[in-house]
Amino acid sequence: MEKVGFSVGSPAINGRGGVARVGTADTGRKRPVNGGKSVIITTMKQVRLTESSFEPREGYERSVLLTSEDFGANTKLQLMRLAPSQSIKPHHHNTRTECFRIVSGSGEIKINDEVVATTDNDIVLCEPGDVHEFINTSVSEPLTFLVIRTNDSGNEDMIWEDA
Repeated sequence: MEKVGFSVGSPAINGRGGVARVGTADTGRKRPVNGGKSVIITTMKQVRLTESSFEPREGYERSVLLTSEDFGANTKLQLMRLAPSQSIKPHHHNTRTECFRIVSGSGEIKINDEVVATTDNDIVLCEPGDVHEFINTSVSEPLTFLVIRTNDSGNEDMIWEDA
């Protein structure tokens, strides 16, 4: 028996906008496909960036898209929105690894004082100990970016650098 996932509705994350859970498929249901071969349909979660709800934070907003419960590990997917001319100050994590991708807006992602991402074509991996920060260079538009957090123990692993 082969496990497969399937989508409910239209394509998953389209790369633009905000996020909400849209639907899930039936779990564990046997269904013949490919000439009668039986497979198990597994749950597939779908999110839309255009339907995200954000919680306010200090100088930015966050929308948690998928959690450790969804991944089955200490992993989280978040959509972050940084107000015009704002920044998230330099910090590092002792155990958390993060991956960043700019979705929209103008800004910089810096790791260890080096600008490593400025466009939606850039994907960056930030390992434990790397000092990183986010800067919105626009005076009128928010900077929106995706963050995948692995080995995530929560905010206890957020160490702010001294100014």
